[in-house]
Amino acid sequence: MGGNNYLTSGSLIPAVPRHLSLYYSHLKGNCQGNAILMMPPVDKIRRSSHKSKRSSQGFTLIELVIVMVIVAIGVALAVPTWSTIVEKRKLTSAMEQVSSFLSYAQGEAVKRNDEVTISWNTPGGHNANWCIGASLGADVCDCTETVSTESDYCEIDDVPFLISQTDFVDITEEFMHMKPKVGSFSFDPIRGVMTNTVGQTAADFDEIIDDDYLFYVHSRKGSGSTREFELQLQMNITGRVRICTDTDRVRTIGGYPTC
Repeated sequence: MGGNNYLTSGSLIPAVPRHLSLYYSHLKGNCQGNAILMMPPVDKIRRSSHKSKRSSQGFTLIELVIVMVIVAIGVALAVPTWSTIVEKRKLTSAMEQVSSFLSYAQGEAVKRNDEVTISWNTPGGHNANWCIGASLGADVCDCTETVSTESDYCEIDDVPFLISQTDFVDITEEFMHMKPKVGSFSFDPIRGVMTNTVGQTAADFDEIIDDDYLFYVHSRKGSGSTREFELQLQMNITGRVRICTDTDRVRTIGGYPTC
């Protein structure tokens, strides 16, 4: 019959190519009587081999370019959103800390049965170099004073009691607006209500408790009604602090009542 064929139970089986020998390696052991091991067609095996080779080749250049474009678009959209979130966080953190500062000072006045005087200073309406301080007693401290041994240094029990621009943002940023630019009031030791300080006129004190903002912080972008967002701090004569988000700005900040 020749050297390229096998004889099995009177039938001829074509010679097996080397690359398909795996499929026939157990032929002899499995053949019983006239049983013959059935093989898939050669062309099907070859197509499967070619498909496997193509799938292992990875991404094409066009596919990589498309992915890079999609990623670039996503980053371009995410960066402004992230910067807005960070700026809102700065505003809310600053205003919440100012609110806590005032509430703590009010509590100290009642606890110690002594006046606690609050004072603030800013060189201009939107000037960056602002500060707020507190001291025990009726005397008004100077929050711009940096020497702790001076009598007008803002402290309670020898502990500095003040906050300023650099606690929140860079000194060069316009951040806080104060009304008036230089002002003060005291917390009464009996009920913790707001009272005028020594030498303060009634008109100056009324400006502080006129149901309008006392301080506000704002975003860097825009001015006036074009400003992105703004938080106001308001106080009434009972010493109650209220933080609200200004609706006259482009956006409001969630979680706060409007004003």
